[in-house]
Amino acid sequence: MRETSIKTGRSMFLTQDDYINVSLPTGENLLEMQYASTPEFNAKGNFRNIALLGMAAVDEHSLAPDAVLINKGRIDIHLKDLCEYCKENGINAGRCMAMAAGAHSTLINEGIINVYMDQDPDTDIIFYCNAMFAGPGSLFVNKGEIHYIGCGSWQSLIRGVGGMANDLYVVNEGLITVDVERAYQTKILHTAGWGCFLINNGTIKVRVAGRIMAIGGISGSAMVNNGIMEIESIATLLECKIPFLYEFPPLASALYEHFHHGTDHPARPVVNTGSISIRLIGSEASGPDAVAFGFYYIMEEPGDTPVRYLSNEGTIKITQEGPVKYLTGDVGVNVQSKKDVGFTLCPQKWNIGERDFEKDPVFCIAKGEFDFSHSEFDMDIKDTDKLVHRV
Repeated sequence: MRETSIKTGRSMFLTQDDYINVSLPTGENLLEMQYASTPEFNAKGNFRNIALLGMAAVDEHSLAPDAVLINKGRIDIHLKDLCEYCKENGINAGRCMAMAAGAHSTLINEGIINVYMDQDPDTDIIFYCNAMFAGPGSLFVNKGEIHYIGCGSWQSLIRGVGGMANDLYVVNEGLITVDVERAYQTKILHTAGWGCFLINNGTIKVRVAGRIMAIGGISGSAMVNNGIMEIESIATLLECKIPFLYEFPPLASALYEHFHHGTDHPARPVVNTGSISIRLIGSEASGPDAVAFGFYYIMEEPGDTPVRYLSNEGTIKITQEGPVKYLTGDVGVNVQSKKDVGFTLCPQKWNIGERDFEKDPVFCIAKGEFDFSHSEFDMDIKDTDKLVHRV
């Protein structure tokens, strides 16, 4: 067993089949990246870009570009000691990255990655918990297993495979699981950039509190589920202490697009050909406005935007339990938007299945419109109005 991270540099290749178990935020294990935090972060505390690394391509103070990393072994990474390090040094945010590289890199996991969220469960320190992370123009493939384990903490962000950058290609062909009690937000395949592809051909299983966007992208990114997605939302209404995030009621979604207005970033389709099941577990701690959707779209800024195309040729099953009836559906649109904005969505092929449309709506929308002129349903629908539930 190796207890220090393994590293390479710019334009280099690294493969490993050992057992790496990283916990101590010292020496080779810790990277303090050079770029500055956002103004919102810096205004509210000591937000340094420190990261606990497992396997990485690095320059002196940044992730190195053009690298190829392949994990064929096992990487365990723990947050407990990093949390204590942040407390002792007055640092308000940190991150772990089991595999990481800079722009135009390739990351392949054929082994096992375990992210142990064993930090102080009551801490307000913000933790980004990354299994595989890289810069713009990078390719990610998970052919092995990735597991998130532990209690977690309420201001932590689970970020499975992906990054904050543009032009990412993210593919899961293996198994990714989350079994964590506390997290503010969970994204398994994800991007915060433009023009990305997020594709699940494998299995994703999530059981967690907080907001869930299992496959989550920004406008201009294609998202496809060809595999199995099983989500259990322990719906909990949380106070958000993360400067750049809004505070919302609990949300569980399999495919999630958050986008801005404008036509400079063309729309790409969001598609389910696989199996999606979501269980919303409500309680008094959920509040009355918890929601769960197979697809969820939200736009926060007014203005023109391209039509969104979406398709469900697979299955979507949503169940719920709790003290009140929660809003659920195949698709939710702007249900939790804080602004009065609208746009148009065009469902293409859509498997509705047998259901009571009054109790189990297909399309739920608060602001915006559906265009059914090109829709193909698995049953004869003469009146499309009965498919739409206005919030």
